[in-house]
Amino acid sequence: LMMTTSSVDIKIPKKRGPKKKPMTEERRERLVQRRARANSRERNRMHGLNHALESLRLHVPVFNHTQKLSKIETLRLASNYIWALSKIVRSGLFPDTLTYAKTLTEGLSQTTANLVASSLHVNPRLLSKSSGNFTNSSDKLYDCQELDP
Repeated sequence: LMMTTSSVDIKIPKKRGPKKKPMTEERRERLVQRRARANSRERNRMHGLNHALESLRLHVPVFNHTQKLSKIETLRLASNYIWALSKIVRSGLFPDTLTYAKTLTEGLSQTTANLVASSLHVNPRLLSKSSGNFTNSSDKLYDCQELDP
């Protein structure tokens, strides 16, 4: 197609792809039903995910009835917890409470770190970022005690 406007020719490209069919009542109804089924599947998926996260919250070392951990905080804490437990199993040593708390709170928000500290009876100020948190990349467990066989 060519349009002419005051001595300037502008080319409008042809549309590619299939032509859009006119929306009939039957087609619109199928579209509405398909969207409703997709929404239902997504709702069920989210319910399943939320149920799994709630179950995980019950197994991490911090469970608070008044303040629920966010999804990301739950996953981070669970990851730290698994890492800490695997270090204990591999080394056969159990770290002191402060080191254990620092391990669990690595990468968590201050609010969640405070929850961990209170559940382990540790002063939350000892877990602050400036106190040199124990990181997952380290292979040491400081001030460890041997586990009884």
